[in-house]
Amino acid sequence: MRYYENLFIVNPGYEDDALQSIKDEYANFITDNGGRIYNVEDWGKRRLAYVINKQKYGTYVLMEFGVDGAVIRELEESQRLNDAVLAQLTVRLDEEPDMTKEHKRYTDEDEDEEEETDSDEEAEDAEESDEEESEEADESDN
Repeated sequence: MRYYENLFIVNPGYEDDALQSIKDEYANFITDNGGRIYNVEDWGKRRLAYVINKQKYGTYVLMEFGVDGAVIRELEESQRLNDAVLAQLTVRLDEEPDMTKEHKRYTDEDEDEEEETDSDEEAEDAEESDEEESEEADESDN
């Protein structure tokens, strides 16, 4: 068994139940063919880098799974023939996916938090150096 990561983009018109049925369809296809699903992540609706089938947005879904290589061709063909799927990419992984790891999406909010954290750390460092300088000045005065 080999391990794969499949990212596919679904037409943004498919919401909740329809999107879930598409994810279930591919997950069932993999498990029915002797595979094992490790992770399924819904990355949400995002702007596409370029227009695909007259769509500027798409809902991204990432699946990590293990299956025999012959099944991948069938999965990719099924996704290409499905009108709901705008694009897909399958990549073979070197190692078995970790089911316990927490997947963190990098968003603009995370970037803002990192900037705040960096500026907070810089402010703390500046305060500490000011305190050290004032202590040294007090000692030299004595």
